[in-house]
Amino acid sequence: MSGPAVWVRVEGKGSFLNSGNLKEFAQEMVNRGYREFVIDLEHCAMMDSTFMGTMAGVSGAGVEPPAESKKDQAQTILEAHEALCQAAPENFLRFKDVLDYLKQDLHHETTAK
Repeated sequence: MSGPAVWVRVEGKGSFLNSGNLKEFAQEMVNRGYREFVIDLEHCAMMDSTFMGTMAGVSGAGVEPPAESKKDQAQTILEAHEALCQAAPENFLRFKDVLDYLKQDLHHETTAK
């Protein structure tokens, strides 16, 4: 490591319910100048694909602070799954239906306003 790292310990379950918090925290740390993250998963009982994708997004330091709207939550989940597909192209087949659904949902949210 080339400088101070941000250490994050995940205890319990990592899921879409707390992915936004991780993303927001990581963005704040990036805004403060940190570029290295260590994520301790020793006490993480399980994680879903959204949480995995959020961690993948944090690794690229391409995070943005989430808002509380349904649209922003869907965008976070979509970005997390896209990050999983970029990390391993075989994931595209696993998450194709999820990606299609989220894109349609976001399109509906955008055009409904």
